Amino acid sequence: MFNRRRTFDLRRLEPGELWPGRFLPGHVRDGAGRILIRGGQVLTGEHLRHLTERGSAAVYGGPEWDSERSKPEADDPGLSPTELLQALKRRHGVRGGQKPGRRHTRYTWRCRMKLTIQECSDGLVQRRQVTVETCDVSGSGFAFISQQFIHVGTIVFPRFECLSNRPVLKGVVRYCHHLEARRHRVGVEFVPLDPDEQLPPVAPPDGA
Repeated sequence: MFNRRRTFDLRRLEPGELWPGRFLPGHVRDGAGRILIRGGQVLTGEHLRHLTERGSAAVYGGPEWDSERSKPEADDPGLSPTELLQALKRRHGVRGGQKPGRRHTRYTWRCRMKLTIQECSDGLVQRRQVTVETCDVSGSGFAFISQQFIHVGTIVFPRFECLSNRPVLKGVVRYCHHLEARRHRVGVEFVPLDPDEQLPPVAPPDGA
């Protein structure tokens, strides 16, 4: 039987603390302390739908949620590609395997990600935000599935919302391969930010 005395250690989780792709630092519980979603896994849209179907308007977390907030993974955006990969490995246990001819080990990593695409038209620079499904990640870049063709050389800014502080990196599209129907596999190489470059504004997380 659940020990109700533990409910005194719980605090209500804000909507902005729960978004698809986030690593859960602890269990998500209801007001009585019962576990709704177990900690140690990546939150998905299915988890959030489950909460909605249960009518869970308020959910709660233990002390591990507060320690998570007080110890961010890294400042936004000061995360190098190598540090990003290490953070993802620690938090998500991404699986990897060296492929012949590759300088960096590529790790399987699938989640939804917000991506800002920078496009130039008639001398004007415009940015638009899309949500994509990631495929894999390495110390030099990552790949994702896009519903639209993206030209090689296009600048993108991926926001890694699955890590605390949601760091942003800059990348350049190196290939875009058509898979089927409207699905394209896009490969991105991480590149340094320009000294005077402004990052895309922070958008609310999905489900917030």
